[in-house]
Amino acid sequence: MNINVKTVFFGGGTPSFIDSKHIEHLLDNIRKVFNVSDDAEISLECNPGTADIEKLRAYRDMGINRLSVGVQSFNDNVLSLLGRIHNSLQARSILDMARNAGFENINADLMLGTPGQTVAIAREDIKAAVSSGVSHISAYSLILEDGTPLKNAVNNGTISIPDAEKEYEISSAVSQYLADNGFQRYEVSNYAREGFECRHNMIYWDCEDYIGLGLAAHSCYGGERFSNTDDLDKYIKGEYLDDKYVLTPTDRFEEYVMLSLRTVKGMSVKKLLALADKAGKNDVDNKIYQMLDKGLLVINGGFVSASSRGLEILNKLILDLVY
Repeated sequence: MNINVKTVFFGGGTPSFIDSKHIEHLLDNIRKVFNVSDDAEISLECNPGTADIEKLRAYRDMGINRLSVGVQSFNDNVLSLLGRIHNSLQARSILDMARNAGFENINADLMLGTPGQTVAIAREDIKAAVSSGVSHISAYSLILEDGTPLKNAVNNGTISIPDAEKEYEISSAVSQYLADNGFQRYEVSNYAREGFECRHNMIYWDCEDYIGLGLAAHSCYGGERFSNTDDLDKYIKGEYLDDKYVLTPTDRFEEYVMLSLRTVKGMSVKKLLALADKAGKNDVDNKIYQMLDKGLLVINGGFVSASSRGLEILNKLILDLVY
């Protein structure tokens, strides 16, 4: 297949759970089917409770060059409430092992807004991640999923989580600490040392094409969005496709605003106005000027991005631009 591939990402579950030989088999076949660049970023998500030094060395030997570790927290009480299978000692250990296995590009996923979290607790988590030597940190807000024990406990008052104001205070403190320690924010929830931004995620935020392989995987390619079935029996039979949708000019415009405005770089004015014109959104330039006047947006080198004030109300900003 004559498709050039710049990044490969093993995720969507816990790929580190299975034997490394299966990952190697998949990667070998990806290289046979696609034109994978010699300098491609090849990432794998890793749960601290499912990997050891032998696995990590095997990943490096097969060409995986970026490890994303689902730490979530270095606080055992928080990890227990989140239902994680690992503890803080395992989290610290896997990051040490990753460096010893030869990984230089390591991400630590951390969670904000967890039960009982304070600025002090969040700062300790971030401090532990930075001191571990990682090059990238993702700090995502906790999302309570319907039907989970945690959401039920929050709903009935057994467990409390920080309110919006407190979570903003936590997020601001985290951002400041990371900035002071050499991590630049390049997307709402992502921070990296210079040169270690996640190239794969930038493909999503820049609305570039991507292909998802596997059960329930999603793709966006050639102006179409499609998803694979989540029925294992169908998938094994080769009945992969579950849904297919042709993107309209309005879809393309809305997705570009929603995704690119999450990044510090922001939206290309030229691309934004071209997409808006095709979608019949003739008032976008006026909206941009109004938001610039209010200090919600800033413009730099042909790109428009959210200001610090704009980031506080980013969802509203996006909605005002697209509707």
